[in-house]
Amino acid sequence: MKRRRLLLFFLILLCFSTYSHAQNANGIIDPSRAMDWSNVRIPGGVPVRNNICASLTSSATSATINAAIAACANGQVVSLAAGTYTIANGIDFGSHNNVTLRGAGPTQTIVKFTGGVGCLSPLSNGADVCVRLASGLVWISAAVQPGGSHAANWTGGYAQGTTSITLDTIGSAGNALTVGEVLWLDQLDDASDTNGVYTCQVFGACGNDIVGGAGRSGRGQAEAKHVTAITGSGPYTVTITPGLYGTNWRSGQTPAAWWVGPEVTGVGIENLTLDHTASGTTIMSGISFKGCDQCWVKNIRSINANRNAVWCYQDTRLVVRDSYFYGTQNASHLSYAFEGFTCADPLIENNIFQHLPEDTMMDVTMGMVASYNYDTDHDYVNANWQQAGHYAHSVGTLFNLREGNVSDGYTADNIHGTHNQETLFRNYFSGRDGTRTLQTVPILLYTHTRGYNVIGNVLGTSGYHTHYEDSIVNGQTTASEKTIYVLGFCQNVDNIAISDCSVNGTTMFRDSLTQSSLMRWGNYDVVNGAVRWDNAESSPAAVTYINAQSTPSNHNLPASFYLFSQPAWWSTPWGTPQWPAIGPDVTGGTGPGGHVYLIPAQLCYNNTSKDTNGVLNFDASACYASSSAAAPAPPTNLSVSVQ
Repeated sequence: MKRRRLLLFFLILLCFSTYSHAQNANGIIDPSRAMDWSNVRIPGGVPVRNNICASLTSSATSATINAAIAACANGQVVSLAAGTYTIANGIDFGSHNNVTLRGAGPTQTIVKFTGGVGCLSPLSNGADVCVRLASGLVWISAAVQPGGSHAANWTGGYAQGTTSITLDTIGSAGNALTVGEVLWLDQLDDASDTNGVYTCQVFGACGNDIVGGAGRSGRGQAEAKHVTAITGSGPYTVTITPGLYGTNWRSGQTPAAWWVGPEVTGVGIENLTLDHTASGTTIMSGISFKGCDQCWVKNIRSINANRNAVWCYQDTRLVVRDSYFYGTQNASHLSYAFEGFTCADPLIENNIFQHLPEDTMMDVTMGMVASYNYDTDHDYVNANWQQAGHYAHSVGTLFNLREGNVSDGYTADNIHGTHNQETLFRNYFSGRDGTRTLQTVPILLYTHTRGYNVIGNVLGTSGYHTHYEDSIVNGQTTASEKTIYVLGFCQNVDNIAISDCSVNGTTMFRDSLTQSSLMRWGNYDVVNGAVRWDNAESSPAAVTYINAQSTPSNHNLPASFYLFSQPAWWSTPWGTPQWPAIGPDVTGGTGPGGHVYLIPAQLCYNNTSKDTNGVLNFDASACYASSSAAAPAPPTNLSVSVQ
């Protein structure tokens, strides 16, 4: 009996150790520079729903589909049979919870839009598919502004990781904050440079355009938390999950909170093609999520959306996975596949992006994981100008993880403000897309981008990139367009200068801290032709709100900073790629130095046929063995007696 109980005890421990914690950055990145990304997902994975509440054919109209969604019970599916649907007035989920819209597959169910739905105008010019908050309360509303009926002063509990904060009010009957709701936290932007974590969107000083527009005015840093308990009668102790990410929350910046009431939850869009080509340029979004928690997009083919194919607007734990995004209506600077706009903890995983200017564009987005995505053939109005696949574009982007992606590069620009504490891990950034010759930089971090971590990546294109670094600290060369890292400048690469620069008629400031606060460890680049384990690069000194970073004790890197193990969808009909596929410990691959294998999304792209317009005949079920499989949860409510 004793042996059996001991065996049970150790089996339980094994279960907890395997599934309770993903491989993470502990021991590599100082906690002030990173977070636990293992919980960035829908708890339990994307739901698999089998109960069909309505089966529709291609004769269905906007009204038919919308009525079916509205009548669908929790956890059920509106099924769109194979065929081509012409939708004149968009698809509107309204605020209906826990319903899935599912087609027969993206090559079978084709939804062509000739018009959209308002989707909480005037905040946008509408969407072809809209999921929106019932109350209509969003950040622009007076109710959520400081002093409003859905707002509070945040008077205590500011330390990184804390799960207990103090609010002076939780509202009154009819608009009170309740357990289970999402609480948004923010604080005033910094009035001057902190010489560390710096939140600023002021034109001229730290941005060269108008403010990004996300979040409450003058409060560019934000986090969203789920409320698990409320105690007290004023002030109130509010228990939140997850704990605070930021290291710079403080009373001097008048921290505050706001809420919008119960969010829409559990809405999924799956297994169909959404063709936005004819919906017109007055419709801003392909799919617009506004105030949605644990919603998802899976196995869709999105064609020629306008501003964005998927808009994460004031959402939490949104998942976009196993999908294909093609093209844009204008190929301008306002053309993205995924746009985060006050977006908390999204997961953008295992997607293909083709013929788009940019793929993931972040504006007030925190806690994101963008992973194992493949992008190619960027389209842009300037045929010589290369847009990076991955962008930080506005103030309030922090603690985001980009892992395992294959792309031309990552850019943290200075258009709408500053960026802090992001991590790039095991990506292949080639710095090259086609024959373009401007902005061809694998990692381009503009001024006031601070506390970044670049670990285990493969960087550059052999025969093209000839220089390792241009920075305010180490100077510049005449080969900036062919440089692996360009750091801390305030102008585009073709115009950079060591001095401050004039942008739109005002002075912008260069930044030496972009380079000196950057952690680099275990990256391979084509200029050096080797993996760099450089102690000087791996141990930046402390800056305000960020601790000093110690050099890791060894060269061992985990396979992932957020996954438990090789995911089920990693297997493809063309073989199972090496896991991990990219990094200094990978050998025998086809990429630079042998450190890169093709990832599943890239294998899918290379082996899937195209139609006459160059669009993939994509279906995730033909590319990946499984998708969104969740690790089994650890056992609960167990007790063990060892005798």
